[in-house]
This record gives sequence, structure tokens and C-alpha cells, in this order.
Amino acid sequence: TVTEPGHSRPPESRDRDFDSRVEGIAALGEPIRRALYGFVVKAGSPVGREQAASGVGVAWHVAKFHLDKLVEDGLLEVEFRRPPGRSGPGA
Repeated sequence: TVTEPGHSRPPESRDRDFDSRVEGIAALGEPIRRALYGFVVKAGSPVGREQAASGVGVAWHVAKFHLDKLVEDGLLEVEFRRPPGRSGPGA
């Protein structure tokens, strides 16, 4: 017997979960987004936007846009850290 994961949940909940997974997969259809996702996953530890941008060879603002979309689609999580040696607002 084959069932989808979470089949014991109400159908509405399963539909939302399925929609969310499809949206996440669709987000990776964009080549830069897919490259950034791959870079972050392969890094094995949190990376900054600048590091991700450099890692895939795109401008910082391009990486920011696509990383924000990956977070919005639930594929990545944001973690805020103060870079070493930086202090004050915006560091």
C-alpha cells in the first residue's frame, strides 16, 4: 500500500502542504535561485549574502532578491548574526 506522507491529516491540511512543496520546487526553476540554493546547502553552515553572491558569481543585490524568495518559499531559513569585528547599528 502506498500513501502520501501525512495522510492521516485533514484533506485541507494536506492540500496546503502539497501546494507549499510545489511552490518550493517551482522556485528552484529559476537558474540563479537554484544555484544559490545549492551553494547554501553545500556550505553546510550559514552563509552571508555576500558570500553566497560571490559563490555563484552574481551581484549582491541579485543574491539578496533570490535568497529572500527562497526564504519566502520556505526553502531556506534566516539567521541573524553580527559579523566579527563589526559593531553598531546595521552591523
